[in-house]
Amino acid sequence: MSKFEILMPKLGESIQEGTITKWFVKEGDTIEEDDMLFEVATDKVDSEIPSPVEGVILKILYPEQTVLPVGEVVAIVDMSGEEENGEAADTQVVSTEKETEAAVESTQEATTPVMKEEPSRILSNRFYSPLVRKIAKEEGITNEELESIEGSGANGRVQKKDILNYIENRKKPAAKPVQATAPTPSPERKVAPPVTTEAGDEVIEMDRIRKIIADHMVMSVQVSPHVTTVVEADVTNLVFWREKNKDAFLKKYGVKITYMPFFIEATAAALAEFPMVNSSVDGDKIILRKNINIGIAVARP
Repeated sequence: MSKFEILMPKLGESIQEGTITKWFVKEGDTIEEDDMLFEVATDKVDSEIPSPVEGVILKILYPEQTVLPVGEVVAIVDMSGEEENGEAADTQVVSTEKETEAAVESTQEATTPVMKEEPSRILSNRFYSPLVRKIAKEEGITNEELESIEGSGANGRVQKKDILNYIENRKKPAAKPVQATAPTPSPERKVAPPVTTEAGDEVIEMDRIRKIIADHMVMSVQVSPHVTTVVEADVTNLVFWREKNKDAFLKKYGVKITYMPFFIEATAAALAEFPMVNSSVDGDKIILRKNINIGIAVARP
């Protein structure tokens, strides 16, 4: 029985892990090449992952909502019937199996006329599906060009979208060379001070979306300017009350009453009503503060 390992794909140069958010198949399902297997979510992109082979889903190793590193085996496909010698094959990646298959094809082609300019694997260690070879033949893509295409499939396998992107880019005029500029050194990042908890504080574990939002908010401080939103409020009654009581207040306490205490009280009431605003972030956790503390910077006399 020949087996094929489905791996957690690398969806970007900086992507090191992904979350399986949904399985489209279950164990025992029969699949064909390019059938959708599962959905992967990363901090940059969500993508549906197709199958590079056909067969039967033998084992699903991880359930949904599991975070896995790139390259981890997530499922195994049974490809029985691929081996011609009848011996049981060990679990292997598709490149090894397809190279054996290519050797058989090369032997068969030696007894039949070879079509001119047909992309094949006679001089290549890469596997190209019949669909990819057909597109390459119709578009007049040579073996050398096919070898130069960077594949997004397992082990660099060229898929349909890869060759279509290559054809699209080949039709575009070559871009003018851009003069290289010296890289700008990135500013040194400061280490955040540890966040402490107090009695009565509630600690909430972040879900995946909140983690991404928190990371992007921190990143935005470094790359984007902050924006202040101003909302007008009618404080007519507050002005009348202050004008009526300011002299009595000064006489009783020896200081003038300003609008600041009213603004602080309104802020404290709003924080009590919306506790998420009165929270701190510690790694992947949110600390909801029980106490409301407001500090005001003032000028010394």
